[in-house]
Amino acid sequence: MNVIENTKCDFSTNPIATNTSHPYLSWTISPRSRVALQTAYQILVSSDPDLLNPDQADVWNSGKVDSDEMVIVYAGPPLKSRTIYYWQVRIWDQDNNPTAYSEIASWETGLSIDSDWPAKWIGAAIYPDGSVIEKTSYSPLVRKEFEVTASPIKRARLYLCGIGQHECYLNGERVSDEVFNPQVTNFNHKVFYNTHDIKEHLHAGKNALGVWLNSGYYTPWCKYENRQGPILKAQIYIEYEEGSIVQFHSDESWRTAPSPISGVYYKRMGCFGGERFDADQEQAGWHTPGFDDGHWPFAVEKSPPQGRLEAQTIEPNRYLEKVSPTEITYPKADTALCDFGRVITGTIKITFKRDAKMFNNPSSIRIRYYEHRVDDRLDNKYHCFQEDFYFAKAVHHLTEDLIEWQPRFQYRVFRYAEIQWNIPAQMGTLEDVTAFETRNSMSVAGAFQCSDPTLNRIQQVAMATYESLLQQGVPADCSHREKAGWGAEAEASSDHALYHLDMARFYQKWLDDWNGNELPVPGGVSSVTPMHHKLFFVGGHYYANCFIPITYHTYLHYGQKRLLEQMFPLAQRRVEFLTERIEDGLLKLFTFDGVSEPQGKMQYLGDWNSPKRKTDDFFLNQQFNTLHSIRCIDLFISWCSQLGKDEIADHYRQMLQKIKQRFNERFFDPETGRYCGGRQPYQVLALYSGMPENDAMHASAVDALLEEIIVNKQGHVDTGVIATTYLFKVLMREELAELAYRLLMHPEPPSFRYFIDQGYTTFPESWFPGGSVCHSSFSGVGVWFFEALAGILPNESEPGFRQAIIRPQVINALDYAEGSYQSACGLIVSRWWRQQDRVTYKINLPPNTQGVIQLPESKAGYLYQSAAGEIKTASSVGKSKNRLEYRLKPGVSTFWLEQ
Repeated sequence: MNVIENTKCDFSTNPIATNTSHPYLSWTISPRSRVALQTAYQILVSSDPDLLNPDQADVWNSGKVDSDEMVIVYAGPPLKSRTIYYWQVRIWDQDNNPTAYSEIASWETGLSIDSDWPAKWIGAAIYPDGSVIEKTSYSPLVRKEFEVTASPIKRARLYLCGIGQHECYLNGERVSDEVFNPQVTNFNHKVFYNTHDIKEHLHAGKNALGVWLNSGYYTPWCKYENRQGPILKAQIYIEYEEGSIVQFHSDESWRTAPSPISGVYYKRMGCFGGERFDADQEQAGWHTPGFDDGHWPFAVEKSPPQGRLEAQTIEPNRYLEKVSPTEITYPKADTALCDFGRVITGTIKITFKRDAKMFNNPSSIRIRYYEHRVDDRLDNKYHCFQEDFYFAKAVHHLTEDLIEWQPRFQYRVFRYAEIQWNIPAQMGTLEDVTAFETRNSMSVAGAFQCSDPTLNRIQQVAMATYESLLQQGVPADCSHREKAGWGAEAEASSDHALYHLDMARFYQKWLDDWNGNELPVPGGVSSVTPMHHKLFFVGGHYYANCFIPITYHTYLHYGQKRLLEQMFPLAQRRVEFLTERIEDGLLKLFTFDGVSEPQGKMQYLGDWNSPKRKTDDFFLNQQFNTLHSIRCIDLFISWCSQLGKDEIADHYRQMLQKIKQRFNERFFDPETGRYCGGRQPYQVLALYSGMPENDAMHASAVDALLEEIIVNKQGHVDTGVIATTYLFKVLMREELAELAYRLLMHPEPPSFRYFIDQGYTTFPESWFPGGSVCHSSFSGVGVWFFEALAGILPNESEPGFRQAIIRPQVINALDYAEGSYQSACGLIVSRWWRQQDRVTYKINLPPNTQGVIQLPESKAGYLYQSAAGEIKTASSVGKSKNRLEYRLKPGVSTFWLEQ
């Protein structure tokens, strides 16, 4: 048995392209081993796996380092481009005994300097129909043949950037199962290339590389003045066993041709249209050796994007699940309506069986996608954004009597698909319809269940909603209208995401996108990233602030201090930007670069999509944005402390104290305990931002919130995108789990139970019917299940869950609750159950993770059971509010108390 497991480089298993010169090396300890704690480690890195021993490691030998950390920054000599490095690690246990070395792992560096890229940016010379790109999605084919010798190949790599999107083939086969590559970025900041191991795709003799390009976001209606269509940069690297190396790279000798795909676009921002597939334009075998491309024009060199070229290290999009319709009905002879039983994000593949008579008959198929029904009719609000077309004047090129078609470069969000065709019934029939669900393919990290099926369903819908919106490296607000990474929605759902999925690489990528989002005024950023349209200046400060809490909370989960360091300059400029504009306790308006922020309802939002209100008056919106900014300044002070920047922390601490004092003077009513009038969004955000200056103010503000919820709103939620997540966090902090449960389970809207009772399988954009039904607005509520009911919390003093806080909150309606989380140190499980008047808590911590459990004060006894089976009475090691703390060691601990 291997004691050390899950060896990773930059949170990836044996990556074949890394960007950083000092990657993270990490591991976990097997829970099946006898190792409870790590007291030291030793890492070996070499250029050859045979050299991995302490005497021969020719790259780096860390030596024995006394430390319990399991996420370590490589500290050896500079790394070379396009080089494989092999590594192992061993540790010393709690008794100072060394373990065996881990299994050999590796990482491979990418192309890090300009001279590594002899390839040119190329593309098609002209658009095939002469139209401008705003009205068509030009999607050319690019190909090149090259010769491979019969010598055995040691290593073969394809480095390729095809933007906006691409599919890649070698000798007629897809080189990977990845879709929608590369992941979306601000092309003026960075551009991703994809790296593929192609050794098994090559053969001696002629080989053919084929790339199918698509405009994607690389169009002029996006932010970039691109009039040249999608472009490509690619090179093939082959290293033979005998030592020779050959390369093939893109240049003007490559050939291009129009593909069968053109675009279906509509004149509205954010509508990415659809695909029009003309089957008569198909060219069989275009991506195989020997295809006659003599009539194809040569490619031309294109202007490069402004952003730096980086290896794509984030998990790519993949089709993760096939979904068959639960029902197919035929409202008309030429129309099929498919119900997939739930809302999903992905694409559809259809299969038609054809008759020989179709050889000379035109055919067309249209797919329209719908999220839901309204009054037994399909809601057509967004269908014009979501439709694809198949056309063919003849089908002589098809084989095996089948038409198979699946759109390539567009994902949809839908539950229903309406398929219409003009193929006469005697000449063709619809044989099969299958949906392919897609998202960024990170692994699931968390799970939750309890005795209440409705609560379980709320959590499942929250997870399904968020997963549906993780597309192309962006936590999108929706998957049809905008497909945009709006800051507020992303922040609201981020804490839940950190428990539900392995988000380390995803947030590393998306947070760096904010570094490319800064406007001409230092610290001024837009509301969305990547920013592809001027509309994304709207929203308000709390949309732009979001990267601060997401960065800090990601650090608390994974312990990667480098993320704090990379985002620190932008965060400091943002905090300085905010503090300069807070006057008399209130965040004022400003203008920059000709873009004004007037007192308009869209330019300075409050808590977006709170019940029956999309906007509040401007003065209230200012207060809301000020409270959020105060919260972010406070987080930044903690950020500085984590990096040892104490002087900067003290500077902003003094400024923040003055801002809070003046805000309280203006907007806190000491008679009622209400902030800004006391409605839920403002009261919640004030409490979460730590506005009360003393215990009496805090208690008064909490009482005012309870009055607002219980009396004025009769137990209803009255919050929107941001404040809903904060509401449940405040209730968790205040140990008001029973009230949180009441809010969740209220049978009338606005409530989460109402969504479940109405059959929603993803959460909608707003509390009441209308608009999108798969939106990130309210999926953040899922964090309450992990942090309150299961009680799993990170410890700010020991980020990365080397120490955990377990603080379960028991509610009367439940017989049991259990949450698990695959942390950076291993699997944490927290479970409690009720037996008559006794509540039992069972906690399982992975090796090298310690912690505390915080239990309510009680006169009843506590039972502690160690992993070795020893039973004894636990002694308190501290106190937190009304709870006593008991120390947890790795392994299983069991406590009980009588109510």
